[in-house]
Amino acid sequence: RRLKSQSNVHQVQVHPQPHRDAKRKKWTDEQMKAAMKSVIDDSLSANRAADLHGVPRSTLKDRLSGRVIHGTKPGPKPYLTVDEEAELSQHLLQASAMGLGKTRRDVKCLVEVCVRKKGTLRGSAVSNGWWDKFLKRNPMLSLRSGDSTAGIRMDAMNVENMKEYFDLLREVYDEYEFNSHPECIYNMDETGVPLQPRPPKVIAKRGQKKIRYRTSGQKAQITVIGCGSATGQIIPPFIIYAAKQLNPLWIRNEVGGSRYAVSDKGWVDQELFYLWLKEHFLENAVSRRPLLLLLDGHSSHFEPQSIQFAKENEIVIFCLPPHTTHECQPLDVGLFGPLKRHWQQECHKFYQKHPSLVISKLNFNLVFRQAWLNAVSPANICGGFKKAGVYPYNRSAVLTLESGCDNSSEEHEQNGAVSEDGHSEGEAIVSFSVAFIYFHTLIFFNR
Repeated sequence: RRLKSQSNVHQVQVHPQPHRDAKRKKWTDEQMKAAMKSVIDDSLSANRAADLHGVPRSTLKDRLSGRVIHGTKPGPKPYLTVDEEAELSQHLLQASAMGLGKTRRDVKCLVEVCVRKKGTLRGSAVSNGWWDKFLKRNPMLSLRSGDSTAGIRMDAMNVENMKEYFDLLREVYDEYEFNSHPECIYNMDETGVPLQPRPPKVIAKRGQKKIRYRTSGQKAQITVIGCGSATGQIIPPFIIYAAKQLNPLWIRNEVGGSRYAVSDKGWVDQELFYLWLKEHFLENAVSRRPLLLLLDGHSSHFEPQSIQFAKENEIVIFCLPPHTTHECQPLDVGLFGPLKRHWQQECHKFYQKHPSLVISKLNFNLVFRQAWLNAVSPANICGGFKKAGVYPYNRSAVLTLESGCDNSSEEHEQNGAVSEDGHSEGEAIVSFSVAFIYFHTLIFFNR
């Protein structure tokens, strides 16, 4: 019976229906614009203009009547028009350049206020989907982590100050032909190397509240004076300990050619700068004269004995504008950032290899030597000079305020605060204009 019933079933063969093309847009924006222009400017009828330019009559009439805005996509009305989004993008870029960058929440709140006033908000708030599509429509924008920059530094990095600085630098280049001899262009700066650097991220149990990490427990730091040329030459470090006398055990395992000194607080003072200039810089610099030495405006660099020595040995001392060294100082831009990172890594390696020891003045050189050798390279030095616009001479490198880096290390803190190397900018920084006039008289144009 089952077989019989199955045999009586008629199998209906279904034939596929011929595929029918979906209705697609068969006209271009240029055709539609031309048709609209013919109606508005040439007084043609809508039907005549549509037939003439090959666009649908109803589509043209929708755009002429204002029911549909030409250029918009089908679907819900967007939160912002094209012009409004362009204005918003420009505002976000300007805010970032001023150091007042907006977060994703800030942007969404700003758009939400605008959309509520227009009455076009869908839902209770601007969605994350809108944010993602907004970034795709504006590829020049991206969500980035900001670098902490003191307000006084942001104020100093204005176009007028930078133009004045680069104009003066150009005058010195032309006067002494430094553009043709980049090996004579040097930058000197000091940085503090902490005996207790910030611990790295380590593996630990999930949910554990306290992650202990072995360190020296010493808050002290050791000052290192670095100096390099625009061609990538690096002068060996000049290391300053906080002590009354130099212990011979502190200079073991050193970087070749290093020099040492001591001071009460381990900072650079006028006497030590003169010692560095006379017995270290001059001995390691190239023999060609004159030399250009770029440095910041700390008072220790302006001791009369140092100025007279520079004048006698054809060393042109050029003072960088105050509070701008994070952008204008080549060593800040290209060397000290990698040096601090390698110092942190080498400290971690030391504790892994010697868990019963701590880093102190006795073994400082053992760790610092490897960090220095890893961080210091001609590419880093030359890159710092290039990024600061010093060599090759390029004022737009700083004037555009587009820093891409490897971010430089912040060597100075707020005005009036003591920085890592012991400088108090509020008391020690000399006005850029005054400093230039001072050197202009004594050193720069000593004919």
